[in-house]
Amino acid sequence: MATDESDNTEDTGSEMEEITAEINILIDGEAVADLSKEITVPEGTYLLDVMHENYEVTEEGGFISAIEGIEQDLDAERYWLYYIEGEMASVGAADYELQEGDQIEWRLEDSE
Repeated sequence: MATDESDNTEDTGSEMEEITAEINILIDGEAVADLSKEITVPEGTYLLDVMHENYEVTEEGGFISAIEGIEQDLDAERYWLYYIEGEMASVGAADYELQEGDQIEWRLEDSE
């Protein structure tokens, strides 16, 4: 029997895979519903790039200091920190490559 290899070659030159992740913005533990987004991006996309593309973000020294005009408060020691699957991130947003199904939370909270 002859095999039809033409069906197998269509996908070999496919574009970069896409992933889907969810981003939630929380203030004092409460989600800001209209700022929560499910995003689809090419594999290999970094979180900081996604934030700039999807939100109005102010960045200072590689750290996000405001999201959609909601600023952190240095005097009160309240900062924007992000969590992945409920765990505080161990790298900055510029260095975190999003993974399929990530649940990202940006929390404006007191430093501990």
